[in-house]
Amino acid sequence: MRTMQKGTARIAAKILVTFVSVTLLMDLLLKNTSDLQEGMWACYWASGAILVGVIVGWDRPVAWGVVFFGSIGLPAWLLGFLFGRQVYVTSILIHTIPLGAGLLYLSGLKRLPRFSAVGAWLLYAIPFGMAWYVCDPSAMINLTHLKVSLLPGFFPQLWEFYTGALVLSGVSSGIVAWLLDPLLRYRASVSGTRMKSERAGLARRRER
Repeated sequence: MRTMQKGTARIAAKILVTFVSVTLLMDLLLKNTSDLQEGMWACYWASGAILVGVIVGWDRPVAWGVVFFGSIGLPAWLLGFLFGRQVYVTSILIHTIPLGAGLLYLSGLKRLPRFSAVGAWLLYAIPFGMAWYVCDPSAMINLTHLKVSLLPGFFPQLWEFYTGALVLSGVSSGIVAWLLDPLLRYRASVSGTRMKSERAGLARRRER
């Protein structure tokens, strides 16, 4: 029963991943050549991690991507939306469908893979660092190349803002992973109890 549930979750996740692949491809095809640098946004990296993980059955990158979206990607995107940033249909899909596919996949696991918070943080930190060197400063990919701090009341200096962002992203990744792991354990425990109950009932019926 448990194996069947896990298989069903992974099949459903792969169906969603197909939509993720199509969405990413559509988004890239609709961009101008000068806009292809937007692929350096951390959310693209997280979507790619989930995509690869689900396809090859590798739990860790799926967990990294889910924790990233739950702690950094989705909250940051929602804040941008609330503060009037232009939002496209492909952007909505990229920030929701990969997360849904990842959660479906993880629902078949008994626990969250170890160090998922670290992997999620690296999905932010690595493209953040790379964007400084490969992206046009005017694009401000991953909020790089800012002229002033976005939160001067808390972080007056720009270096303080960036340090705070890196630290806060790490802390939020840890919190989301800390919350998600017991949920997966609880779901696995409930499924295991139900399975034992069904087996006991089947055994009693056979005895009759």
